[in-house]
Amino acid sequence: MFEDRTGTDALKFDGVSLRYGDSQHSVLPMWVADMDIPPPDNVGQSINAFLAGHYGYQMQDIAPAIVDWHGRRHQPVQDHEVVSCQSVIGGIKSVIEALTQPNDTIALFAPVYAPLIEVVRACHRTPVLIPFDVETGPGRGDLDGIPKNIAMLVLCNPQNPTGHVWPQNTLVALASLCQRLRIPMVCDEVHSAFVSPTVSFCSALQLAGDLRQTTIVLQSATKAYNLAHIPGASYAVIPKASWQQQVRRCIEQCHLYSGTLSNVSLMAAYSEQNDGWLKDVSLQIHSNRKQLEQGLAYSSLAPVNSEATFFCWLDLTALYPSQEQVARLLFADTGIAANDGASFGSPGWVRLNVATNPNNVTEALKRLQLLWQQI
Repeated sequence: MFEDRTGTDALKFDGVSLRYGDSQHSVLPMWVADMDIPPPDNVGQSINAFLAGHYGYQMQDIAPAIVDWHGRRHQPVQDHEVVSCQSVIGGIKSVIEALTQPNDTIALFAPVYAPLIEVVRACHRTPVLIPFDVETGPGRGDLDGIPKNIAMLVLCNPQNPTGHVWPQNTLVALASLCQRLRIPMVCDEVHSAFVSPTVSFCSALQLAGDLRQTTIVLQSATKAYNLAHIPGASYAVIPKASWQQQVRRCIEQCHLYSGTLSNVSLMAAYSEQNDGWLKDVSLQIHSNRKQLEQGLAYSSLAPVNSEATFFCWLDLTALYPSQEQVARLLFADTGIAANDGASFGSPGWVRLNVATNPNNVTEALKRLQLLWQQI
């Protein structure tokens, strides 16, 4: 299932030294958010077949494949609600520019995926970070910290980097608040394919009636099917007609919709024949994540008990009290390349990518346990 991509120009493997410097230990690349797993076979076959005989401008309707994929997950989507975009972050940028004004305030729950904060700033809006307890996960109590003067709420579900799944009752409460404020609740759901088998995931698309009209969901084939190199097509699902028209216009004005190969790869990946492949990948990632979490459960490095994503969110403040350049220090001490938590709003933490060979997870666990014993 897993491949060693060393020497293939894969950023995750061959770009480590440029980012982290040197280590006396062998490298364990557990940073960039892609998987060491090839995409399903039919994706490459579909791309090759397309390239063999299609030239010039093309037209592919990705909506039917998207409607079918979400439908198999009990997430109702209609063809006309689908808006194509080049990437999830690019789509969110278009949503922000179409539906808010410069200097508006946009709320996000933290720690959160850094590009979500950065894209708000890039649009000349003001991000407000609302902290939640990483031990218990986000809940209704966190709603008290949301300012009432916001123009948009941006949500990551499952939460990147902590792996928490937002409870349905909290999503309902958030959507109800946004409905009262007459603002959109924008949900990045790209990691929803990697939810623990014991946890129930509620998409914003499953909210009832008028609450669903308050939501905008961003999704992509890129994470679930490991298509960052294409990349797989991204899209927004926008139930409210007026918002949909504004966002679509913003995307089309600058030709920011997904490209032809992106569409071909999405339609192939979203085929029902790949549901078994995706389930197997998700179960292996869950196994990797639990191995790391359980192996460090009684140490001062105890990670957050994640419910989803292919990440492990790890507190290293006991090891590195200064909380500065923690990822570089970890790499120098262990050879483990991880993402620094400072970019997510949590200095002293790191995000580990466990979508890798189980042997790498076992080795990372050994090195972390040795490091912990030195405290």
